[in-house]
Amino acid sequence: MRLNYYYNFKNTIRFFINIENLNFSSVDIQKKSWSAPFKFRIRKTEKSFRTLKIPNIYNFKVAYDYYEKKLVELGYDFENFEELDDHKRMSISYELGEFKENSYDEWQLEDYNKLIMYDVLLRFDIKSFYDNIYTHYILKDETADIEIDKPLSHMNNGRTGGIIMGNYISLYMAEFLSKKISIMFQKKIEEENIKCEFSYFSDDFYIFTNKDGIEKVTNIFDSVLENFNLNKNEDKQKIYDYLLYNEQDKIEKYWKTITRKSKNQQYDQSKRIAIGKLQKNNNLSFTNQLIYRLNNLSEFKDKRVFIVNFFKSKFFRDIKYNLTYFNNYNYHQLLYLIREYPEIVLYIDTILDSFDKFQSEEFKNTILKFYENSLNRNFHDEQLYYFYLIKKLSSTNNATSADINRKIIASENHILISYYIKENLFNDEELDVIKTYNDESYWLEYYYLILTDEVLYSDLQNSISKYLIPKKAINPEIIDSYQKFYSINLTEKRNILLEFSEVKNELDEYFRKKHRIKEESNIDKLDNVI
Repeated sequence: MRLNYYYNFKNTIRFFINIENLNFSSVDIQKKSWSAPFKFRIRKTEKSFRTLKIPNIYNFKVAYDYYEKKLVELGYDFENFEELDDHKRMSISYELGEFKENSYDEWQLEDYNKLIMYDVLLRFDIKSFYDNIYTHYILKDETADIEIDKPLSHMNNGRTGGIIMGNYISLYMAEFLSKKISIMFQKKIEEENIKCEFSYFSDDFYIFTNKDGIEKVTNIFDSVLENFNLNKNEDKQKIYDYLLYNEQDKIEKYWKTITRKSKNQQYDQSKRIAIGKLQKNNNLSFTNQLIYRLNNLSEFKDKRVFIVNFFKSKFFRDIKYNLTYFNNYNYHQLLYLIREYPEIVLYIDTILDSFDKFQSEEFKNTILKFYENSLNRNFHDEQLYYFYLIKKLSSTNNATSADINRKIIASENHILISYYIKENLFNDEELDVIKTYNDESYWLEYYYLILTDEVLYSDLQNSISKYLIPKKAINPEIIDSYQKFYSINLTEKRNILLEFSEVKNELDEYFRKKHRIKEESNIDKLDNVI
């Protein structure tokens, strides 16, 4: 069972939440109610965010159990995602809980080949796709069961207009609708006898055609979306020819250039150290290269992908720093990267542990300032990354002032607030503020309030009734099922949030698997060539 990766697919918060630790033996798929998810905002661009919705854990398990069985009855399988449609670009690594890394490279190579055969590539994005999906549309052609979308809508407080974003079940269901769009689009371009080929990645369509077909293809695509009450995002519409597409493809080239130069330098310097001609190497020289290349990327998304994925690469994780110069510019360059792309703090332990500068009070105070600044913005993911680093630096005492705690409570960052409750970083008055809320989307905070508060824990049944039973649960049998689920897990004191030392272990295991899979894939490709 891969519940953690189903629960939070691809997003890094999957390394902080461990629902596989829970006891689900009492969950009954027949006994469920509407429940409110909580929101978690992740940074999308320089100023905007994407909102994930994290479903109630009981309702998520109901949906998982229901669709795992129901899809098999309909001839589908959760883990045969790619078989839904030949036009689908999306390929899943179920072992890693993310999209397959190599599939992007393979599709991009195919894009270049198609741009030899066609004049242009049209990129169309469906506007607010998840928010505008009508749940009744998704599986209505597969079965006459009118109840089939209920477990999906129950995760979103009963709403049938829109599905929540962030979990694998929603991703799978959204792809079902994308498949319907794909089938209708293919039929219409064949009827119009237009020279055209297309593929898609969720709501992002890649359409290859010639210049004289652009207007017809665009009109057909718009008419197809109209059948599903959808529209394309005019602001994101792009047209590429071969040269323009090549110009946009910078990131992979930059990685290869930086990696090649760094490897050559490391090899040369290690030989010189071995014969006594050099005392230390310059294994941090890549920071200069990263900063330099950043200037050539204009969009925040591209910059973030460039930096974050570099620090996730096997090349970076294999670098040793035991005989490395630490220059002054390395310090401010790394601080800049941490400030702008804080996700990297999850991946740079080897650097932080290798140099005294990163244990200094100066560094701790700077990170604390970054953390405080992040609390003034809407990006929950970045707030969590900074707090993770503050915990690593043993600086939590400096991160619990009255002003900081007030901002955290006001932030609606449910994961961060729950960590503060779990770590006993709020005082009684601050906890009383949370106790007065009447909002079931705070179910994660309430779980930890009960777990850590002696008074609430000693009156477990009443505490569960007050804080954890969904408001729409009025049937006594349904109420009892939720009550039993939470009672078992709270009695057994099962954690949902990982300790930060466990987060590091999860990340290490993730990279071990990721790099093994990549090596195996490269071997397979070599075998095919031979």
